[in-house]
Amino acid sequence: MGKNRDACKPSMRHVWDAIQKAKAERSKRTQVDADYVLNRLHEIDQLDVLDILNDDGSMKPIKDWPKSWRTSINGLDVQTMMSGDTEAVMKKIKWPDKAKNLDLLGRHVSVNAWNPENSSAEPTAINIEVVNPHAES
Repeated sequence: MGKNRDACKPSMRHVWDAIQKAKAERSKRTQVDADYVLNRLHEIDQLDVLDILNDDGSMKPIKDWPKSWRTSINGLDVQTMMSGDTEAVMKKIKWPDKAKNLDLLGRHVSVNAWNPENSSAEPTAINIEVVNPHAES
């Protein structure tokens, strides 16, 4: 089967057409398409840990987390430990892999950031100014 209809043998084009039709119907039925994937990847890329922390650095209750956080973490482990009369709760969160997410964003068909045709032949100059906030004026 070819990557497009014209790459298929003429005798197999009806199979290619049927597959494409089934994919389109599935996408419509599930409401998952390239735009949905790109939007979710973007949402994960924009996650900010401050959204799930209180001002004192403690973790907000999960019910108070934004939906994007609740649906994007890879795992949550809560352990209660006792030491004498003291009870401590340890919460471990497995964060989304931001590097992998960015790679997937770049590979997305509409972004195509890793395609050599999309990169410029000339290197781009980046100027960075380092500022010491503790330096005296």
